[in-house]
Amino acid sequence: MADWGLLRLHPDVIILQSAFVDFLGSRLAEKAEWQGAIEMAFDQYYDYDKPLKIDFPIATSAQDLINLFKQNEQGFNHLEKGLEKVRDRIITSYPIDPKWVHNNLPITGQHLFGRKGQIQQLDDAWNDPNIHIISLVAWAGVGKTALVKYWLQKMERVHYRGAKRVYAITFYSQGTSDKSASAEPFIDKALRWFGDLNPTEGTSEERGERLARLIKSERSLLLLDGIESLQHPPGPNEGAFKEKSLKALIVGLATYNPGLCVMTTRLPIKELEAFESHTSQQISLKNLKLAEGVELLRSLGVKGDDNELEQATTEFNGHCFALTLLGSYISDAYDGDIRCRVEIGPLEEDERQGGHARRIMEAYEKWFEEGPMLDILLMLGLFNQPADADCIKALRTPPVIRDLTDNLMHLSTRDWQRTLNKLRRSQLLTEQNPKEKGTLDSHPLVREHFGSRLRERSLEAWREGHKRLYEYLKNKTPKLPDTLDEMMPLYRAIVHGCYANKYQESFDEIYWARVQRGPKKYFSTDQLGAFYTDLSVLTHFFTEPWYQAVTNLNKYTIATIQNKVGFCLKALGRFEEAIEPIQAALEGYKEQQAWKEATGVASNLGYRYLWSGEIKKAVEMTQKGVFFADKINEQDKERMLMRTRSRTAWADMLHHAGNFEEAQKNFQAAEAIQREDKRQPSWLYAAQSFRYCDLLLSQQKYQEVKKRAFRALDIAERSRKKRPFEIALHNINLGRAFHLAGEYEVAVSHLENALTNLEVAKRLDTLPVALIARAALRRYLNKIDDAYADIDHAMKIAERGQMKLHMADCYLEYARLDFVCGKEFLQNLKNAKTMIIEMNYHRRDNEVNKLEKM
Repeated sequence: MADWGLLRLHPDVIILQSAFVDFLGSRLAEKAEWQGAIEMAFDQYYDYDKPLKIDFPIATSAQDLINLFKQNEQGFNHLEKGLEKVRDRIITSYPIDPKWVHNNLPITGQHLFGRKGQIQQLDDAWNDPNIHIISLVAWAGVGKTALVKYWLQKMERVHYRGAKRVYAITFYSQGTSDKSASAEPFIDKALRWFGDLNPTEGTSEERGERLARLIKSERSLLLLDGIESLQHPPGPNEGAFKEKSLKALIVGLATYNPGLCVMTTRLPIKELEAFESHTSQQISLKNLKLAEGVELLRSLGVKGDDNELEQATTEFNGHCFALTLLGSYISDAYDGDIRCRVEIGPLEEDERQGGHARRIMEAYEKWFEEGPMLDILLMLGLFNQPADADCIKALRTPPVIRDLTDNLMHLSTRDWQRTLNKLRRSQLLTEQNPKEKGTLDSHPLVREHFGSRLRERSLEAWREGHKRLYEYLKNKTPKLPDTLDEMMPLYRAIVHGCYANKYQESFDEIYWARVQRGPKKYFSTDQLGAFYTDLSVLTHFFTEPWYQAVTNLNKYTIATIQNKVGFCLKALGRFEEAIEPIQAALEGYKEQQAWKEATGVASNLGYRYLWSGEIKKAVEMTQKGVFFADKINEQDKERMLMRTRSRTAWADMLHHAGNFEEAQKNFQAAEAIQREDKRQPSWLYAAQSFRYCDLLLSQQKYQEVKKRAFRALDIAERSRKKRPFEIALHNINLGRAFHLAGEYEVAVSHLENALTNLEVAKRLDTLPVALIARAALRRYLNKIDDAYADIDHAMKIAERGQMKLHMADCYLEYARLDFVCGKEFLQNLKNAKTMIIEMNYHRRDNEVNKLEKM
């Protein structure tokens, strides 16, 4: 007897190793007992205390296997199917740890009709290492969720076929409207679940990339249901993800993924076009075939011959959810007689948006008349996600909401449950989720339909219902939540408040006071990184984002919201899109003579123009900021600060335009203004210091920069409020100053610190500046590959954000790197020069001239 040590390898490796398979194939033809021996060995795989003793010829190396195979080449073909069965049995015999399974898919029907081909496609994709992503695309109500739910349950029965982690989530539980949906809560929760220690760190894109890496670290199954609300609707960007985090995640998984990502959506995913037929497959889910429709109707108690049921299936175009509702309705209202379907009205809506299903819902509405079942459905129309028990209780609590809860106030607990059970039998409510006792849920089409019907029937009831939910969520939620998950009820309260026509109150009492935590704190964005979630909520204050605000807000608030929208768009890298709302905010503040706010917006807008390469506009806009600052009331404590900031912003633009002398004068003037306040330092600090030091570095005054930057850094680090952006700015200047001074190790340390803090601050607009500075240092230290990597990264950010100023700087550094490496550098230099001339970026003229003389 011998110890077959080779079987101590992982079963997957053993089975897939070609030499091992060949050897078994050659022996199996002679001794069928080999398969039993292999199964026995695998059964003992995880028990290292038991010796693996097998009474057969053995091989202790791959070469032994090859040699044995050469002795007998028969039998290989007989083994493949047997080995696959062994492999499946071994993989499925070891349950996955329950803590590594997260499944919040909605409750669907127990039976699946048809779809055998699609189930097989999903099985094949899981077994195919070359397929990384499957997207199931179909109209609303065709059965996407039911299909993936069924497949996931099938996978669960065999312990997910070797998956180490399973994460399944529906975005319908977050909301179905384009306005409400955001990927940020999902990214935040998923990062935490997959083990990220700093889930809020980095930009939106970096967090998505980080999540992709975590998912790919082991063989994982990721299932994302209902992502269409996170995609752009039909139009120029149809099907593209709105958020960079989700795009980075999906592209990262499409590039490489040892597991599988399955998504359901109503729109083909634009980002996957480049991977189609390679690592990504799209399954277009069609409506049910005639036989499948007949089977579904019969399962719901519908009576009639096959021809009649086939005709009904045809009339409803095989739409899965519509046929489900039809079957339930015919069974309930007409004792299952399919001939009575003629009582249902004609199709009046687009079938792609669930028009057939809405026909049945309208029929149910007439049948229920003005009873409790209809009231419950209308009440569900107030929600764009499952309605939790507490929210339902708040709506049913006296006083009655006329035309909404009239028939629900006096229902006993028993009658309430009976009513719910009837709705569930009708398929208008989903089955009760045992994990969420008391929560009511339905198909998204049901919520959308009855929400519209409630508003049409009684606008007053619709608003009063939303008001009740607004008040409940506002009072229930902790005053100042610390995490994005805890903050979500406040975001929901704001949406309900807007629908209740409480726009000003929702903004003042919740968004400004609790989500932002007051002026200049920006908690949700600066601390939680919830830029897109903020943006999605702020859309509810507009009739036409981002320019036509609702009329129920004062003009100062409208300007403040537009300014915040611009800030969020800028942080998300959508720089050109950010300009118009910021311009609108500026006009609003000017009209209100809010000069302090106008000063800040003018400076911010100036920098948007700067990054976009419109330097003349940047100079003009920041000069206006100086004018606005001088108009601030002299009694305002911030007047001096705003006058200082505005002048340094203008000086910075003059510097970029190549007007060094005027820039110097304005920096000195700003510092003189600051000195007028004896409580302030005698030298510039914060971003003002960074701007002035940038000019001084171009004059080679690195010793003075060291002194100034260290002073400013000390203030930023001692501040009670975290200031990662300021800390990053001063470290950039210190890194550049120490580089010029020849103290390279110190320079490296400061630039690394700068990059770390920029990631924390999520400042994509400044990240290329630090990357280019580090690339220049690495070039000098002959770390050429690292230098190119930095410039590649900087260029990627600049191109995505359409930051032409940074793109020109990248081309300049590419030219320097190419020259050092002895490569052709003139093309990159030409690209830089062309952009510099077009932008009036004359600060770089001398650098271009120097390179041209090389």
